[in-house]
Amino acid sequence: ERLQHPYVSFLSNYSYGMSQLLWLIKNILVAFSIASSAVAVIGEEDDQFCECSPSKFEWKMDFSGTCPPNLISTGPLTGIRDVWCIISSGGINDNLVPVKVVNVHIQEMNRNLEIIGGLSTDVNLQDGDSFVYESIASDPTETDVVGAMQMELVGENSEGITVYNESILRYTNKCTIYPFIEGDILGWSIFTNLG
Repeated sequence: ERLQHPYVSFLSNYSYGMSQLLWLIKNILVAFSIASSAVAVIGEEDDQFCECSPSKFEWKMDFSGTCPPNLISTGPLTGIRDVWCIISSGGINDNLVPVKVVNVHIQEMNRNLEIIGGLSTDVNLQDGDSFVYESIASDPTETDVVGAMQMELVGENSEGITVYNESILRYTNKCTIYPFIEGDILGWSIFTNLG
């Protein structure tokens, strides 16, 4: 029986601990967003909320992208109320540039941040490749308005280490404004088309 070097065991435990810490941080941020969303909705008077979001989003991979900063306009006069984005490797490695993305995980939420749709799919996206996501807004039987989206891209760097691009954004749901415009950048993703 081969013995595992203590350093390898330490790295394995450290990796697991960091992934648990990232999971905890992400859920704290979602909880904070839920609380701030509830306060924001209480303060809005007779505003009409629309799903001006397209039924399909097309994103092009650009592995030179970073976040923060987020290169998407936010605020009450735009389609995006606020956005949170991070690129990390769970503290294992400083090389945060992927050579490929192997999984796309998207969740859509209503204005109360309850999950109403999404997908998780294995992919093999190279720099410059694109993927399309069809929103639950395209479902004529869906009655909830899509108020937020969480997107996680799971990639591998040149050393084979897993790296993550995670983002959460809330829409303003303004009836005359699309949430994204061509060229909006969210980490490794450039918004290129809507359908």
